[in-house]
Amino acid sequence: MPTININLMSGVLYKTINIDSVELTYIQIKELFHNLDDKFYKIINNNNIIYTNLYDLDYDKIILNNIINIIFLAYNKDIINKLIINGSLLKYTNNEIKNNVDIVKIAIYNDSLALCYASNELKNNFDIVKIAVSNNGKVLQFASNELKNNFDIVKIAVTNNGEALCYANDELKNNFDIVKTAVTNNGEALRYANDELKNNFDIVKIAVNNNGESLCYASDELKNNFDIVKIAVSNFYHALCYASYELKNNFDIVKIAINNNSLALYYASYELKNNFDIVKIAVYKYGLSLQYASNELKNNFNIVRIAIYNCRLSLQYASDELKNNFDIVKIAVYDCGLSLQYASDELKNNFDIVKIAVYYCGLSLQYASNELKNNFDIVNIAITKNSLSLQYASDELKNNFAIVKLAVSKNGLALKYSSNELKNNFDIVKSAVYNCGLSLQYASDELKNNLDIIKLTIRKNNLQLK
Repeated sequence: MPTININLMSGVLYKTINIDSVELTYIQIKELFHNLDDKFYKIINNNNIIYTNLYDLDYDKIILNNIINIIFLAYNKDIINKLIINGSLLKYTNNEIKNNVDIVKIAIYNDSLALCYASNELKNNFDIVKIAVSNNGKVLQFASNELKNNFDIVKIAVTNNGEALCYANDELKNNFDIVKTAVTNNGEALRYANDELKNNFDIVKIAVNNNGESLCYASDELKNNFDIVKIAVSNFYHALCYASYELKNNFDIVKIAINNNSLALYYASYELKNNFDIVKIAVYKYGLSLQYASNELKNNFNIVRIAIYNCRLSLQYASDELKNNFDIVKIAVYDCGLSLQYASDELKNNFDIVKIAVYYCGLSLQYASNELKNNFDIVNIAITKNSLSLQYASDELKNNFAIVKLAVSKNGLALKYSSNELKNNFDIVKSAVYNCGLSLQYASDELKNNLDIIKLTIRKNNLQLK
């Protein structure tokens, strides 16, 4: 650290103090100045400052303290540079630095959370705390109790982050302006308001308009208020969960909620879960919401058809009767063969239904009846769509030359699912390794040692030499 020269003059006597590389504490520097004459000229960094009766004038005392602080800061330059980059490093400094206004300011400008490590004195410093909560309202938690009760500080904090209301004292949690500011920033802050304001129409209206979920913290009276709940469910469908049972049974409220998100049907009353119009709106927007409809409507052809048109997998929530309805299941497997898994056993054995299913998804063959897994035409269609569907074919067809040849020609790895007999068939294995050299692993030991097969494998995929 460079030497700092302080030139002092009292009357005709000049004094020069050389402060070398020894690090001085703030207290040591201050004591140094207290030992000086009370009238002198000071020259620091070539700036002339004249003092008269230094310790008798408050103004001059302030100037002197500022000069002392400049020197102190100069000797802590390394620390300051680190705090500029990472304010949380204040945690590792000594108590003297944690009580230095200028250094703490630098730290909290970088990271408001540094207020946590400031001295108790500075946690009660209005300017320091103001800077901190302006950047991060939630650091109000580290302020002194006195400042947690300061209207201006708390208002700044909740303006930045409504949830800072959590750290305000009880008096301010009951202050209309403070709570209004908090819920305007974050409706969830309503949870920290006192019971009186949780029952205040204007406060709760602002809160649910900001975040419908905050209806959770409103009073029971306002959870039963049509206007409040309407705003809440319009903002967030899940808010219907917190509405009174009376409003969960209100057609208009539930309609608004499911128009926001069909899954709101889950929170509707049983009566409205059995309401054709309500459920129709829900399944039209999202077919899987059929799961929350009444059993009666799960057996309603029109409702289920609408649900399945929206999402084929909605078939899983239809009644057993409709899972056995040809028209319903046909719609379901069309374009989504995997829906076959939810059809009745009878329709899983229906040629036309299964044909449509495997056409759109070969792997849906796994849900077909054993009889149709042994049907050449069905399995042929399935394998054409996805060669790995061979794994679900009957043992008889896994030993069918034409079926297996088709499968391995499209994807050599399908050889894995063929019969042992065909894994030893030269033409089958040749087709498999021609498509994918890695399929050699599934060939019989005899063909793994066949020179022609090995040559073909090497030619198709040199990596198989490994």
